[in-house]
Amino acid sequence: MKINSGDKTQQAPLSPIAKTKSAMVPSSSFAEVLKKTTKPETAQAISSPTTIRPVMPPSLMPSASEIYRGTERMLEVMEQYRAQLGDSKTDLRAVEPAVRQMKKEMSSLESVMVRTPESDAMKPIAQQTLLAAAKEIARFESGYYN
Repeated sequence: MKINSGDKTQQAPLSPIAKTKSAMVPSSSFAEVLKKTTKPETAQAISSPTTIRPVMPPSLMPSASEIYRGTERMLEVMEQYRAQLGDSKTDLRAVEPAVRQMKKEMSSLESVMVRTPESDAMKPIAQQTLLAAAKEIARFESGYYN
């Protein structure tokens, strides 16, 4: 069977969905809507954006108490190390956990020091504490106390 362009085709009546779709199409053209929305007074009336404040990141600077606590912990660990090292009954193997703890506290204090401004009054004290701890760790690991 051949289909010719002149053949009459049967057309189905419009369904309720098709009728509502045709009712939703606006009567104005896209160009008219675009012109209306781009006019300054109309554009402002259509959408007035609310003011959004940027979210500020949390402070990356450590607090003064943070560097103080880190230095205090470091000094306490060094005091324990000194007490163990000064005890003639204590074996050097028993002192090694204190050295490991010094390394741990030293690492923690160094991470705080990186973020501390030079103007902080506690920074030189913390630097001297780190230097003393590094010297003691080097002495212990070199076998100086054997």
